[in-house]
Amino acid sequence: MRACSRLIITFLALLMLHLSAAAQPDVYVPENIRDTTVDGKRARAIYRMVFRNNPPLPREAINDWNKSLKKEEKEVLLKQIAEQKNLRDVEVVFVVADTLCTKKETFADVSSRIANRWVLNRTDTRKALLIALCPGYGVAAIEDGFGAEKLFTEDQKKFLLEQVILPRLKSGSVLSAASAVLPEIDKIRSGNAAQAPE
Repeated sequence: MRACSRLIITFLALLMLHLSAAAQPDVYVPENIRDTTVDGKRARAIYRMVFRNNPPLPREAINDWNKSLKKEEKEVLLKQIAEQKNLRDVEVVFVVADTLCTKKETFADVSSRIANRWVLNRTDTRKALLIALCPGYGVAAIEDGFGAEKLFTEDQKKFLLEQVILPRLKSGSVLSAASAVLPEIDKIRSGNAAQAPE
């Protein structure tokens, strides 16, 4: 009974902290989440559940929740997004998640939930493209379409993920992965992609 009460109190505290953190630019992370103790494992499980069911909204073009990018690197990436001629009708958003947010096997589901929540709350009328990266697990996801016309075929997404993003992400460079995918997306959108399948 006591353990159950403690679990409920922990859950409610994390839920309230998460909801209050929704107004903040960074994702709230409980202090004991990295602990290897039972309480730390419990905090991680509850945090991931809350994160999955109510993921934070991406607030800008680059949402680095993992703190992988320096300020200068973000500026380089923002400039590169603006320079892609065939992406002017697309709102491109990057989400860099950490391993605390999700398990490797549920990353695709979480990135889809983040994208769907973002699309429901955005005011931009351009097409939407969310690229989620998790350098800790070396995984990524591309979310597009959202009930409208998709930007890429499944083969093109597979090419972008397997040939462009993942090799760079697994080598540890978030900036390299993000920078390399933008010109490839631009080529696909222009119809000049030599390597990407149709």
